[in-house]
Amino acid sequence: MKWTRKELKERAKAALKRNYWKVVFVSFIFIFLSGGAGFSSGSSWVNNGSGEKANELVVIETDALEEEWSQQEEWTQEEEWDHKEEEAQEEETSRKEEGIREEKKAPELTDGDGPKRKAFISDMIARMGDGLEHSFRRLEQKNIAVIVSFAVMLIVIIVVVLFIAIAVDVFLLNPLWIGAQRFLLKCVDDRGNISELGYTFDHHYLNGVKTAFLRDLHVLLWALLFIIPGIYKKYQYYMVEFILAENPALPCGEVLKYSREMMEGHKWNAFVLDLSFILWHMLSFFTCGLSEIFFVRPYVNLTRAALYRELTGQRSNGAAYIEMRPEEDPTGQRSGGFGNGI
Repeated sequence: MKWTRKELKERAKAALKRNYWKVVFVSFIFIFLSGGAGFSSGSSWVNNGSGEKANELVVIETDALEEEWSQQEEWTQEEEWDHKEEEAQEEETSRKEEGIREEKKAPELTDGDGPKRKAFISDMIARMGDGLEHSFRRLEQKNIAVIVSFAVMLIVIIVVVLFIAIAVDVFLLNPLWIGAQRFLLKCVDDRGNISELGYTFDHHYLNGVKTAFLRDLHVLLWALLFIIPGIYKKYQYYMVEFILAENPALPCGEVLKYSREMMEGHKWNAFVLDLSFILWHMLSFFTCGLSEIFFVRPYVNLTRAALYRELTGQRSNGAAYIEMRPEEDPTGQRSGGFGNGI
């Protein structure tokens, strides 16, 4: 099926005109939640992790933790200085006592006892050197222990924060993303309703979470090989959210399969389509991100929704691109297909 960028963009502009403030509002929500990434195809932890990796939750948690660490470090330094002062006083007291004992033991040296005097002074200097070396060694061991403890604590905190960020993305943002694609499809067809954002939470939630997670995992693992395989896989699974948005009960393997089949022969064109918005994205630098919120991001995502409609051969909930396996719904009726499955 042939399509042109101009045709998709014209259709997206018409949809944006019909649903402007709704799309802008939804776009703003996802830009805020995902730390500026907007609601584009794919999960934020994959796109940012395999490509760039930046997340609003991690930034917030890290700032709070840094403040807490600084306070703890100040307290630790104060305690350490107090401990050092006590040790210094004890060492000074012990040196005085030792000096008194040495004075008692030391023989009275006359002017004729030059060699003995030199030996006595050398012995005192050697003892002072040994004492200083022992003190420095103790301080060094304490500093190493503090550094190791701080490093271990930092690693543990980073792992916990990263785990929380991924959990939020998988169990909250991904389902919202699927609902957002359903909202966009409704806008492309006619008029969308913001309530569509919560669609996945009421329709096969776990299946949506599982499918989106496995898609993200595939993309991430391929991206670890090299950046190009990761991009290739991302465009293979470009339509996963759209398929789930209209067919939430469809098994995970079939969703991934249908996305691969739909994008066969269209991956490069879809990549060029995304590149065609680069100047619009650059404009956001000069408008402090306002153009991204009020035009660019809604425009980009509606264009992708229009691409899905073109690939499925559905101008508005028409015939299905692929005849899917029919599913039972709660009323006992059977349905199937991208457009009329749910």
